[in-house]
Amino acid sequence: MLSIKDFTSNLTRHARNTEEKRNMVLTILNSTATKREVRNYLKKYPLLKDVDIYSKGQMDRSYVSKRNKYSSMIDNLMLKHSTNNENNKIEDFHLNRPRSDLISKSKLEIKLTDTLRIAIVKIRQFRDIDPTALKGIAFTLYKLIKLGVSPIVLLDTDKEVQALNGETDAMVQKSIANYHQQALSFINIIEKCFHKYEDDNELSARAIRGLFEQKFDEDRFSMTLPELLLIPISQGIVPVVYPVGYMDKGSKNVFLSSEAVLQCLATDLKSLNDRHRLDHDKENLFTIEKYIFIDPLGGIPSLERYKSAHVYINLLQEYEDIVSELYIGFLKTGERDQHLKNLNLLQKLLQVTTDASGIVTTPQIAMLNQTDRFTNPIIYNVLTDRPTISSSLPVDLKKTPLLNTSIIRRGVPVEVYVDESSDKSGLCLDSLLKRGALDLEKLKNVIDLSFRKDLNMKNYLARVKNNVAAILIAGDYEGVIIVTWEVTDEEKPQKIAYLDKFAVSPKAQGSTGVADVLFKSLLSNFENELFWRSRSNNPVNKWYFERSKGSLTVTGTNWKCFYTGKNYPSLDRMKGYFNICERIQPSWNG
Repeated sequence: MLSIKDFTSNLTRHARNTEEKRNMVLTILNSTATKREVRNYLKKYPLLKDVDIYSKGQMDRSYVSKRNKYSSMIDNLMLKHSTNNENNKIEDFHLNRPRSDLISKSKLEIKLTDTLRIAIVKIRQFRDIDPTALKGIAFTLYKLIKLGVSPIVLLDTDKEVQALNGETDAMVQKSIANYHQQALSFINIIEKCFHKYEDDNELSARAIRGLFEQKFDEDRFSMTLPELLLIPISQGIVPVVYPVGYMDKGSKNVFLSSEAVLQCLATDLKSLNDRHRLDHDKENLFTIEKYIFIDPLGGIPSLERYKSAHVYINLLQEYEDIVSELYIGFLKTGERDQHLKNLNLLQKLLQVTTDASGIVTTPQIAMLNQTDRFTNPIIYNVLTDRPTISSSLPVDLKKTPLLNTSIIRRGVPVEVYVDESSDKSGLCLDSLLKRGALDLEKLKNVIDLSFRKDLNMKNYLARVKNNVAAILIAGDYEGVIIVTWEVTDEEKPQKIAYLDKFAVSPKAQGSTGVADVLFKSLLSNFENELFWRSRSNNPVNKWYFERSKGSLTVTGTNWKCFYTGKNYPSLDRMKGYFNICERIQPSWNG
């Protein structure tokens, strides 16, 4: 029977855990996240939700719209929070909760509504990671669980797989037994980190053996019992998956490569969820949200970023270029091959789970505590679904840091049509329309949605006819850029590139990276000179300021003029910019 003392203890523990969750996210949310990102996070992950997997009572929230459901919570989370200010405390959102919910049956009190959100964490060369870094990684795993993520850990054994090639079965079994001891040692280290805390704050991990099997009539390994993973996850326990599979042919255990294990997990978990969706009105049982690679080499290196890591990789657009760059010769062969291996593996995984993200970082970065000074990119990405900095920020900008973490997504393809004529006669829009490269209806729709205005397409096409320098289209018109050739009023008139329309659909704004992807592609095609205008009160101007070489106010107007490129404009050139900004007439209806 539950005593008053036990009940009070559970109330105190619950309050402490709730406060811990809030404090964990406020450092990031208060300084960097937008309201849209907070709303998206709260919709996906179970932070401060009212129902957990152990509760019997369900709150009836059918009368609340989805938007209103989170509005008050978001408004409070976005307030500047100070633990020293008693008047500025976050309100308790667990109103009208059944009292039974306060009694936690899980050490980490996992809160779930509908769906398990899984992150698969691969740790390479875990034996070489010092205990301090392992403890830091353990705290990051703990924070992930607190934020509603369910981690699955894989300790990479590719070295063993390679070394055992051609060895006897006895040697293989000996190596498997040795790996077992190493894995238990790893589990022991991460669990011991929390022994100084009370039971409800412990991090528990469990070795998962016998998960993979290759049957006589199959050419690949598959999961035998998914429950071996899902039950520990639902109990707040971190599964540590053994990369060992049983082969019916020969009746023996073999080491599996990390690629084989990850592809098996991604494919079989997705298939299991797809079957669940068929039987439960398309409701997800779980989703794989993140593939986190903790690798001593860190993110995928970029020459443009002085051999530091790519900030964000849009695979559908950049994969081939990045692979080609890695072969240029600026890396040692072993390092290059490992980066290629990480990149290629993530490409395969993201083809299976297309909405997931990949994160490649180092053990030292993965262990970072979230403070005002340091940002843990793993925690940050869970909260905002984006990198810690924008990938379109100029590399040479003093405040643009060089990172060793890459965020990788399948992303969107980008179609680029550029006028390459010597006389800058412009793209032939009729030709693009005839061959189906351009859809005016979709073009107008994304511009209207982005600007919240009604474009007069007839007037607009009349103005830009024979002057279109480039059209960039992201995905199925998730975003578009239109660049026109505009003539200066100089003594010798010249055509210069003017960013005429930059539109991103509301659904693609924020964490999808469409704006960054388009802008980077734009600058790579107009690297010498580009300018544009924006109304002085446009909230996007801060974004433009950070990506331009300079800006000026167009005297007597409400326009700001921005410019960028290798060619620094002369005073006469700037006057030409001003004249163009003044004379271009808007093409909106009404």
